[in-house]
Amino acid sequence: MMNFSIKELNAFAVIGQEVELTNYQKKNIQISTQFWRKFNSSLKKAYLSQSGNWVKYAFMERRNGKLYYFCSIPQRTITPEGFLYKEIPSYKYLVMEHIGAMEKIYETAYAKINLGLDVLGKRSDGYHEVRMVMQSVGLSDAVEIEEGEGLVVETDHSGLAGGPDNLAWKAAELLARCCGKIPNVHIRLNKKIFLAAGLAGGSSDAAAVMRGLSRLWQLDLTAPELEKLAAELGSDIPFCITGGTALAEGRGEILTELPEAPELLLVLAKPKLEVATGWVYGNFRQQKVNQRPDIDGIIKALEQSATGLLLESCGNVLESVTIPAHPVIAEIKQKMLAAGATCALMSGSGPTVFAVAEKKEITERILTELSELDLETAVTTTVQKERI
Repeated sequence: MMNFSIKELNAFAVIGQEVELTNYQKKNIQISTQFWRKFNSSLKKAYLSQSGNWVKYAFMERRNGKLYYFCSIPQRTITPEGFLYKEIPSYKYLVMEHIGAMEKIYETAYAKINLGLDVLGKRSDGYHEVRMVMQSVGLSDAVEIEEGEGLVVETDHSGLAGGPDNLAWKAAELLARCCGKIPNVHIRLNKKIFLAAGLAGGSSDAAAVMRGLSRLWQLDLTAPELEKLAAELGSDIPFCITGGTALAEGRGEILTELPEAPELLLVLAKPKLEVATGWVYGNFRQQKVNQRPDIDGIIKALEQSATGLLLESCGNVLESVTIPAHPVIAEIKQKMLAAGATCALMSGSGPTVFAVAEKKEITERILTELSELDLETAVTTTVQKERI
């Protein structure tokens, strides 16, 4: 239960960390939420994690025309490296007191696209060696987690079961087993990401469950710790732990953070069909690839903030498998480009296609051009990395 009150507090001292905010409220909510995860991780690394009843503070401060958000805990005898010491004056403050376990945890599960996807060959373990640049986008599922009797996963989509085959269920089971917890939790998936679309919807839900349970159970696991566990469940899940922009190698689980992609305006379109990832990789043949992505070119473009070079370097070798089997994907790409898209590309193993548009008017033209086809569509943008 959360109680709110205005209290007169005596002067006190804190140690913490701060992040610069923007002039946009919606963006600041995302920044502050992500920063709390980073701060909790910093506490753990500095051996400052609190158990039992604990106190944390959040302040906003304007300095030199800029707005800062400050997360903190009561002062310790020393100020660890990477932390700031602040003296808080006596004043009236809004105090939020939470009694008992956290009632409900909310996580956002972002979809992903592949700016570049190259397959280098088949490995001895049966997987394929890949080199990809993965990018989070704003289309997302809302994940709710709360304590309950037994492990329950519910979805609001009739086409998606919530039982033991669901990746969210498997993620909760894995984290509980590895951390010695009994998974008495109820999880609800509010779906917006298209199903079986090449957008990592299931993987992102699983990653969100792992992040949320780490908070609910006060495990304070770091991103690398969660990514290592996530790799046991699927190749895309490690990326989905924090998302953003990353180079993915190996079977997709070896991640290298890249400079943030510019904010790209996107139209996503999925035909009413499902493509099995295993089937696509099983039928992939190097000799059928006509054009490969320039992965190094994408990385260089990100480093130089060169949007033109970025889009010229994009590509997906799996189109050589999925498009011949489902020609409607090529038709979607052609219509997007005809309507003014700067780039149109299949994401992952398909069948979703994403288009990059320079302005809102072009997204509207693309949607009009696609309206005669039976598609699921969404307009969204690229999004930044989650900070844990």
